[in-house]
Amino acid sequence: MGKLAEKKIAVVERILRTEDPGIIDSVDELLDRGSFALSAAQQKELDEIRAKHLSGDGGSSPWPEARKRILRKLRK
Repeated sequence: MGKLAEKKIAVVERILRTEDPGIIDSVDELLDRGSFALSAAQQKELDEIRAKHLSGDGGSSPWPEARKRILRKLRK
């Protein structure tokens, strides 16, 4: 059995053992939520960030470069 399957089973077991109605309500709400809506301002900001990323202007780095930079800072 894989790690994801083990984690799913562990979560289900915890839900079945709980006596706290608040936890059950929270889980139910999370599962029913499914998707969410962004405000117009949030969607605009997300679109701008995505456009920057796709054009290469987003300031992101490939993982090997980011890892080197992080490790360098940790050694100081």
